[in-house]
Amino acid sequence: MAEEMDTCHVCGVPRFITGEHLWLDNGDIVQARDQANRLVFMECENIEPVFRLIERTIGFPIERIVITAMRRAVRSYITHLIPQEVKEKIRKSELDPVPLARSLTDVARYFGYGRIEILDVRNQGDPEDYLIADLYRPFSVSMVAATLQGAVEAVMGSERRMSYIQLFPGAYRVTMVNAPHPEELKGRMLMQPYLHRDGGLELERCEGCGGPAGLSKYRWDFQEGIITDTVFGRRMTLIGPAELEVVFDELEAELGESVSRVVIEAQRRFTRNGFFNLSEAASAEEFRTQLALRGMGNLEDISVDRNRLTMKLRNAALPLFVVGIMQGVYERVLDRDSTLEWEVTRDSDLIIELRATR
Repeated sequence: MAEEMDTCHVCGVPRFITGEHLWLDNGDIVQARDQANRLVFMECENIEPVFRLIERTIGFPIERIVITAMRRAVRSYITHLIPQEVKEKIRKSELDPVPLARSLTDVARYFGYGRIEILDVRNQGDPEDYLIADLYRPFSVSMVAATLQGAVEAVMGSERRMSYIQLFPGAYRVTMVNAPHPEELKGRMLMQPYLHRDGGLELERCEGCGGPAGLSKYRWDFQEGIITDTVFGRRMTLIGPAELEVVFDELEAELGESVSRVVIEAQRRFTRNGFFNLSEAASAEEFRTQLALRGMGNLEDISVDRNRLTMKLRNAALPLFVVGIMQGVYERVLDRDSTLEWEVTRDSDLIIELRATR
């Protein structure tokens, strides 16, 4: 495990973040080695509360769906990150997997997933193989445990069954064994590849590393795996939007549009109560920059007055989150309730209209 991270001397951002990812001209963040993998940089302390609210609303747990989505996405990401020859040597037990496993936990810390400690690994290429690790302060225990599971599957090229227990608040022990997944979700929850669309958006760049200059206001605590917005104190993470979107799509397929309403309402409440800092943007251009820095998309148009807000966001990521955030921002700034209409076009453009009600 690395004890220190290599950071840019100008902006202080880890070079892994700006070297392995691209902030494109259309408000998107993608993996540099495989630009079909899109990511977002977002506040994360509300993710677990959203899951719990959904569970209370629908009356059953969704963890199996969350874990499946995250595991599949991470497996795709890590598959392109690790050279094939390295993976082959580990699968043939010609190379100790522990150093690579610890390097992958470093990637998770760069992403703000918390601290992962590998305790024990057996790699003999038979059904008795296992991995045991502890998680400390994960932003979401189900998503971070699934991250570890997806990484192991990417390296080993085969499925692993995963479980975890809580050791004490904020700490969990994960156990992974060589076993196939349940058949229940196979062939479902398939993620759509990201397709680039030009946008003509330019972010101010750091002179040292070439990454977005706006990242300089975030602090990476590499030892603990925590990213913090130094202005507002919010915890951040870098995550693929597809992991969350496929969860919501699966739930909607089973339960209908009530899931969308729950997610939007949760985001509206969080934002109106001051959780998100997007409401502090002083102008439309600054708001556009903040959305692009997060990889949420390219703000093409926005019009706001005391009675109405209209907005078009091209290449929108996590549209349910964005809709709820925008409604919360509008209501927070004006101190008024609102009605909402929204749609996502076939080209993944998000259109929102809000009307003040009092």
